[in-house]
Amino acid sequence: MRFIHERINRRSVDELLSDPEAMALLPELGPDQNILTYAVNFRNPDGSLNTNLEQANRLNKAVYDLLSIDPGDEIYGYGMIVSTTDFSEEHYGKTFIEDFKRRLGVSSSPGSTVTVLRSTTMAPWLLSTPEGSFLDVLEFELRDAILKSMMRDSMFQIFTEIDTNKDGVLDVSEVMSKFREKGYHDDEVDAFLQLCDLDRSGTVSMEEFLGAFSQFMAKSKLASGVSA
Repeated sequence: MRFIHERINRRSVDELLSDPEAMALLPELGPDQNILTYAVNFRNPDGSLNTNLEQANRLNKAVYDLLSIDPGDEIYGYGMIVSTTDFSEEHYGKTFIEDFKRRLGVSSSPGSTVTVLRSTTMAPWLLSTPEGSFLDVLEFELRDAILKSMMRDSMFQIFTEIDTNKDGVLDVSEVMSKFREKGYHDDEVDAFLQLCDLDRSGTVSMEEFLGAFSQFMAKSKLASGVSA
């Protein structure tokens, strides 16, 4: 590890190429040496760290959904690709799981399975890209995915709250009831339903809701700003 830290880590391509011992070691580093397994957590609006394992797992699964490849997708359309797995007490042991939960900030939360992300570095000596530093590019892609995932999860929770009969879709009465409770007028609710009920089925699916709610909120805020 000392050799890697001193002779490989943070060295330029030219420095690596001019170091025969470093170049001889690089091919010997098996692929497992380049697989990074990690999990992300989030802070609440008051700045405190989330301590709920279920919510942390849900966030990591949402990040995976954004950054994973669907069958038939063109891989070059992705800025970053990740896979996922679960660390369970059954396979990794109680000590490992408890320590990982502690580091994630959810040690007090019940549960013994942690959802994690996996990244494989195909070229560990890659330092730069046309868009800038390799690490900066990865940081941007990961931060962007986390923010989008948190927004999507917030909308998912709103959908679940509105779906009072828990049938997986929203009908007009459910939407009207919840939006009126929040202070929206009937014409605003009608506008929302027209925006999201694309197939004119009279109900709103999860995907329709997620696709339209942020647009509706942005238009509502803009209208409020103009009227004020």
